[in-house]
Amino acid sequence: MSTTYDHHHTPAVASTNAWALSWLREREMEAPTLFTTDHQNKGRGQRDKPWSAEPHRDCSLSLAVAAPRGWTPAMLNMAVALSLRSTLLSVLPNHRSEASVLIKWPNDVVLWHAQSHRKCAGILVENVWRGSEWTHAVIGIGVNVSSQRLTRSYRAVSLLEAWQVTVDPISLAHRIAADLLQTLHAPMQASNVLAGFQNHLMGLKERRTFVHQGSEHIGVLCEINGQGHGRFAWQDPQTAPPEWLPSSEIAWVWGQ
Repeated sequence: MSTTYDHHHTPAVASTNAWALSWLREREMEAPTLFTTDHQNKGRGQRDKPWSAEPHRDCSLSLAVAAPRGWTPAMLNMAVALSLRSTLLSVLPNHRSEASVLIKWPNDVVLWHAQSHRKCAGILVENVWRGSEWTHAVIGIGVNVSSQRLTRSYRAVSLLEAWQVTVDPISLAHRIAADLLQTLHAPMQASNVLAGFQNHLMGLKERRTFVHQGSEHIGVLCEINGQGHGRFAWQDPQTAPPEWLPSSEIAWVWGQ
């Protein structure tokens, strides 16, 4: 995969992922293509949950790539999360610990701030298929850069609030894209990706409360496999969900 890319920017758009997917349907992609905006006003994350962004203060991007040869969609998801974490660490102040930057399964990046883990960045990868052939991936990423998040009802934080750093959102988008393409340019090493993902995973092997099919269950997330599924050890075997679950079927209970 090429490490150079084309770039398209618009002042405002509903969703950079929707823009990128529409663009892919209309033409042949000659190189990886980065889509950025100053204001994404209808962003979305996992399970179609809304992702908010403040104009000129947050980073909203989508990177359209040909399906990287030798990779799988599950490994791509994990590699994207690891690459994004690494990019954010590049602006981490020296007095801050890298251990305060973790991945929340399946692919959010959280920062430890104000005595809790708070979401700073989210990822939504949408794959394009032609029959059974995986042809492209659109990697959507949102980062809270300098918006005000601490006063909101959900647990979120921006880079400015957590680290007192000032970053230009579009410059950050270019850095994220360049780092990600460098990662995908290399052959997939599944064991390294999986080990790195689990080494930086929030809540791994910790007793927590999860929601499955509308009911709360106490258990431990033990590991993630190569298909991106989690293995759980449940406290109550009588009412326990399945041992292995995809991230789409399980939700974290925040506030633990």
